[in-house]
Amino acid sequence: MEEAAKELGYDFSGVDAPKNDKDFYGLRYAEFVVPLVKAMQEQQEQIEEKDETIEANTEKIASLVEENAEIKEENIAIREENTEMKARMDRMEAMLEQFGSSMESCCNGASNKLESPFQKDEPSLKQNIPNPFTRSTIIPYYIPQHAQRASLHFFNETGIEITQRALQGTGDGQILLTGEQLPAGIYFYSLQVDGKNIATKRMVVLR
Repeated sequence: MEEAAKELGYDFSGVDAPKNDKDFYGLRYAEFVVPLVKAMQEQQEQIEEKDETIEANTEKIASLVEENAEIKEENIAIREENTEMKARMDRMEAMLEQFGSSMESCCNGASNKLESPFQKDEPSLKQNIPNPFTRSTIIPYYIPQHAQRASLHFFNETGIEITQRALQGTGDGQILLTGEQLPAGIYFYSLQVDGKNIATKRMVVLR
């Protein structure tokens, strides 16, 4: 016992060595029991600490397992939602394709029936572009095939005619008007075909 205590580095004085050859070793139980009880108490504390650690780790594992299960459920729900969305997109693509085919067929059937305003056999006058303008502007018009004469007439804001231009040819046409030809202000221009006023537009010259 004494040698074991020395190996453990414990100063144990509960053993009485024999004083002569006929004497025996003696053991003081009071001093022997106290360190044993203390050792058992320390061991019990270590066991309780380990039990607490095990319990905490068990709770963490249970929480992780629960979170993992929730994540799996969310993933399953997301997959189902993605599958449903893909099916919807496929249906929408099919509907769009069908709609596009219908529109193409409809447009092809009606393309020959469409006419622009300038393709009608009636004279027309368009708004100048740009308006207002500083340097130049374009005035589009249409003169039908049967027209004998056509001209553009320009008026100031008081209604006084300031200039006119004869238009040559028929069909779609346009004239280029520069800002240098007119001072800044508000003007009106009219298309006349065979002595008849067709339309009047307003334009603004800026500086």
